Amino acid sequence: MNVVKIITTLFLISIGCEQVSAQGMLYYQEAKTFEFGPRVGFTTSILSVDDDSILGKSKIRFSYVIGLFGRYQLNERWSLQGDVVYASRGGNFKNSEEVELNYIDIPITVVYNVRFKIKEKPFTFDVFAGIQPSFLSKAKMAGVEVTDSFEKTGIDLVFGSGFPIWRFLFYS
Repeated sequence: MNVVKIITTLFLISIGCEQVSAQGMLYYQEAKTFEFGPRVGFTTSILSVDDDSILGKSKIRFSYVIGLFGRYQLNERWSLQGDVVYASRGGNFKNSEEVELNYIDIPITVVYNVRFKIKEKPFTFDVFAGIQPSFLSKAKMAGVEVTDSFEKTGIDLVFGSGFPIWRFLFYS
């Protein structure tokens, strides 16, 4: 089964499991509550090498992210969110070499919910920041396993924003 079919299936399952709020398109999680759900998405990555004469110039690689998230709403505006996701990254090079790097990422973020009105209609979006430990699970280059050639762990700073529509969160 290919990645697009898996992501489409998970998306349709999550739609079926969600309940549309009677308040319309805005969703607010109650204070002192915990919620969890699937996390699916797309990612882009690009690799650079010191000597590009061997592999050629690198190009962007588009791939997927799939996992679970949990979110604890501290109060009306602040929450803590943790995720466990499988992320496929890597890069493509002009001479057709493809580097595939698969990671288990565990982002832990603090989320602030911004609320305001536009033309008397309520609007909300989140801003978040945190850390993301990453663990390399597999590395391939041109189809050959090369996991020992890469760092096994890393830690990243993450930040971004997003908005809820019904009970779906769209983050960047």
